[in-house]
Amino acid sequence: MGKIITGYKGFDRDWKCRDFQYEVGKTYEIEGEPELCERGFHFCTSPLAVFDYYAPTNRFAIVEADENDVIYDPGANSYKAVARRITIVKEITLDEIISLQMDFSSKMKRSGEGRKISSLGCENLQWEGHSSTNMGDSSIVGVVECSDYSVSVYGNYTASVATDSIRSVESCDGTNTLAATTGRCSVAITEGVCSAAVATQHSSVAIAEGAEAVAVATDDESIAVVDNIATAVCTGGCSVAISKERNSLAVAAGSGSSASGVLGSWLVLVDRKYTRICDVRVVRVDGKDIKEGVRYELVDGKIQKA
Repeated sequence: MGKIITGYKGFDRDWKCRDFQYEVGKTYEIEGEPELCERGFHFCTSPLAVFDYYAPTNRFAIVEADENDVIYDPGANSYKAVARRITIVKEITLDEIISLQMDFSSKMKRSGEGRKISSLGCENLQWEGHSSTNMGDSSIVGVVECSDYSVSVYGNYTASVATDSIRSVESCDGTNTLAATTGRCSVAITEGVCSAAVATQHSSVAIAEGAEAVAVATDDESIAVVDNIATAVCTGGCSVAISKERNSLAVAAGSGSSASGVLGSWLVLVDRKYTRICDVRVVRVDGKDIKEGVRYELVDGKIQKA
């Protein structure tokens, strides 16, 4: 019996992965040795890496495996692994994935040799493996050409920027702040009044929490989430816009995208065929025709549950 390691795995909405049926709380095992991409139970060692295989709108779980039963992908920047025996521990939400990734990134201790780091004039920049923290007011943290990066900014009037990051988390906690990332499977988070969060790459997530905040996620399978009197906009294909406050606005403008909101919020649904906009509808979440917390999409002129 070796060390028990924790991983993260994605499934479809019916708890299936590659047509194999899973169930939370169950343990699964194969005979013989596992083989990457061939046989065994695959999972990710980085939380956000699950978005490489399943869109954020699917189901995800924490899994456990004996390290003696696990084979890791030796590829650079790869977080893929396969186990002979795996246990599906519990389901995790999108918010939990983000929190787990922030903790995961902050603990990374890889060498930063060969990476380019730009402070863009900010003060109090701390380099900790793959994690940067800036607690000064009116300052900026900028990161380029990095992998699996975590950036946190806590001062007022601050900005956090990361580009070319494969799995990155940006976090701003202050008034009039901005968090932006263009990396694959990235997350941009801000919690200030009049703040903005922008995530523009595949399977990215943008969250803005604060009055009059704006969250924008513009690429495929992305999610934008807002709280308070705010606007969430998704223009990528199969993306989701979520409104969490009354009188706020969720805009789903990408092909195959959908939107949901709380009672009293508004949804803008767009029927788009590739680059052509076929129809646009604006509806209010009234709890009757349009239910709270239910994702809706516009297909061939009809509003339906996603």
